[in-house]
Amino acid sequence: MKSVFTVSTALATTLACMVAAPTVSAQDAAADVSIEEITITSQKRAQSLIDVPIAVSAYTGESLEKASIRDIRDLQFAVPAMTTTQAAASFQTVVSIRSIGTSGFNPGLEPSVGIYVDGVYRSRTGSAIGDFLSLERVEVLRGPQSTLFGKNTSAGVISFHTKKPEKEFGGRVEATVGNYDQVILKGTVTGPISDQVGFRLSGNVNKRDGFIEDTVSGDTYNNRDRWALRGQLLFEPSDQTEVRIIADASKIDERCCSAPFIGLGPTAAVSGALGAVFPEVDKFSRKVATNANMLNKMEDKGISLEANHDFGSMALTYIGSFRDFSSDANFDADFTNLDLIKRNGEHTEIDIMTHEIRLTSTGANKVDWLVGAFLSNQDLEATDEVPYGTDSRAYFAGLAGSDAFVPGTDNLTGMELAFGLPVGTFFADNTGLLEENFKTDSESYAFFGQVDVHVTDKLTFTAGLRYTNEDKSAAGTFNIVDPFSALSFPDIYIAQALEPTTQALIGMGLPADVAAAQALAIVTAQSTDPAQNPLLGFQALQFFVPRDNFDKSRNEDKFSGNAILAYDWNDNLNTYISYSKGYKAGGFDTSRETSRRNDPTFEPENVESWEIGLKARLWDGKARINLALYDQDVTDFQSNLFTGLGFELKNAGSLNLTGVEVDAMILPTENLSLTFAAAYNDSVYTSYPNAACPILTGQTSCDLTGFAKDDAPKFTFSSSVNYEYPISEKWTGFVRGEIYHKSSRNITGDWDPMGDRPSYTQLNASIGLLGMDDNPWEVYIWVKNLTKERDYQVVFDSIAAAGSFNAYPNDPRTFGLTARYDF
Repeated sequence: MKSVFTVSTALATTLACMVAAPTVSAQDAAADVSIEEITITSQKRAQSLIDVPIAVSAYTGESLEKASIRDIRDLQFAVPAMTTTQAAASFQTVVSIRSIGTSGFNPGLEPSVGIYVDGVYRSRTGSAIGDFLSLERVEVLRGPQSTLFGKNTSAGVISFHTKKPEKEFGGRVEATVGNYDQVILKGTVTGPISDQVGFRLSGNVNKRDGFIEDTVSGDTYNNRDRWALRGQLLFEPSDQTEVRIIADASKIDERCCSAPFIGLGPTAAVSGALGAVFPEVDKFSRKVATNANMLNKMEDKGISLEANHDFGSMALTYIGSFRDFSSDANFDADFTNLDLIKRNGEHTEIDIMTHEIRLTSTGANKVDWLVGAFLSNQDLEATDEVPYGTDSRAYFAGLAGSDAFVPGTDNLTGMELAFGLPVGTFFADNTGLLEENFKTDSESYAFFGQVDVHVTDKLTFTAGLRYTNEDKSAAGTFNIVDPFSALSFPDIYIAQALEPTTQALIGMGLPADVAAAQALAIVTAQSTDPAQNPLLGFQALQFFVPRDNFDKSRNEDKFSGNAILAYDWNDNLNTYISYSKGYKAGGFDTSRETSRRNDPTFEPENVESWEIGLKARLWDGKARINLALYDQDVTDFQSNLFTGLGFELKNAGSLNLTGVEVDAMILPTENLSLTFAAAYNDSVYTSYPNAACPILTGQTSCDLTGFAKDDAPKFTFSSSVNYEYPISEKWTGFVRGEIYHKSSRNITGDWDPMGDRPSYTQLNASIGLLGMDDNPWEVYIWVKNLTKERDYQVVFDSIAAAGSFNAYPNDPRTFGLTARYDF
């Protein structure tokens, strides 16, 4: 940290000199050009971006439109240290900040990055993955934000703010056509209903063919088929009072997401003999061969009310909301054209009600303050089915080998005969996980406050504290019909080896009782040692281990807070140092377990962060730079890793994150704008002794202490160049180029070499016409991933196929034409 302080001080001094004494050439060049100031509310009060002493990036809706950033997945191309990944379903998109995020494949896990839309908390990222709609601005807060935003913001916050109704009638319509038969339609209309009431209605439709081809059915996957609608009413009964009501609904009905094979292990010979097809495994592929009906549906709807009243010296704000989120998914779990394992009827429904009330000081005070309270109630229901298919018995019999139990007989049949079971019991069609049901209820309340003490005209000390209490209850029921997974191979070994070992010890002269005791100790130790117990190899075929029904509850109460010391050198330079403490709530595992621990609980994830930052305006407002250096410690990180058998949810020891982030914007002339954002993030497990292992090692646990976190590139950057040039009195032309880069990383979670990915660079571009004065048109063509770069978002062990791997690929090159008309 000492070096971080030194660097920050040096930069602050240098920039102070630059701000105080701009060069003559900078003063002369385009003197009337300056960067538009963005007002943000990341501290629950309106402030200029330069005055907010936290690491935050803010973008107007207009700037995102210029960059063709349409949704939260695109946002990573602009924000330093932010990444998004999409895996088995589009609504399971994972957002990470500074490499910390949450796997979306477990409904019981809440996000590490809190998502807010118009001040309303979205409890799952899937409810915010649609196209941006009439967006005023987005604020991305990096680092723990638990003081003002509460639990589940241990990595950061993304806060979307939509455009309010306006007092004059107007609107916009927009149409986009592109390759893969893409069609996007958007529209918004706003205006007055009366002198005191205004409205805004916005909607969009997005359709596109998929880019992954199924060579068996001819279908395509990873398509787009979604719509959204939002309506608003704004009441202004007086100059002091404002009430805003927002209702929205959105729906996704897509065939997503498929994962081609990228490597085949020894099990591929068995599936191949049964007729499995593996198209283009030896290269980056967008082709699959499956046999299941891919289904990916989501519905999200809600209503919120925000009321604000200004008392003069203070302002009162209330935000209340009710939201309903539901998702459904079917997909081919084994990703082959064989009927092995299906995932049917995966359904999740979440209802959440929230209330927040705040009282905030206003005006210029020696001490600015804010106090508030928050209340939420959330109900979750999740169901799932994962049955074996008609090809399962033959496939697993091939994997299990033969002759170990009955000579000349496959080992599944041999075990059935040995244990007195009917032949065909193991891996029968429509057995397996026939149904699992989870219900959870969460009630949470919090009290919070923050004060800004202006020690001098330049020095401000900020302190905040939040107390959160949460009661969670959960019940899970399971209908598992899997006799093979119910076998305990350590117990079978003990039963087989105990008597011979006892007799051997008696033969060595030990008394019978002593021999029996020593024999039990010996064979018990041997029963879990793969070198002694060859039966343990069959555990790789135990997918649905027995699990007890449960009905549990837990209570958590947590204090989180922050302390900030900020110094305003002048109107154009602000520096700060901060300490913050946040957490993500613990809870209950609502997905099938691959271990036999039979404990559905997991503990909270805790974060402590130190940060030094600098924000500056340079050259008469024609340049802006934000810099942050941070050191974060994460304890009890909530890891949800896929192992090839299922997901393994655990608190994964501790992490340390150290890095630096910078974003800048420069306007050299009135026609040219440049942006740059970069992040260096060193994310290392400081303790992770019981991590999962690469499946072919045969080890049950590995020590990943000292390893980098998965999907954590050390270096990311993005940059854009936008040039506008006059064509006529009615039209201005523009050309824009963007580059995004991330360094190499491993994306498996267990550091299997198959997950090693090289650095990745993507180019985007656009060129078009902007209407001038009374010309309401804007038309441009755009292209994303110009050079057709190929990458994987996630690499994972193939299901029931040790040594094989599947991967979710990035989007291919897309291009199109967009036209907008304002009225």
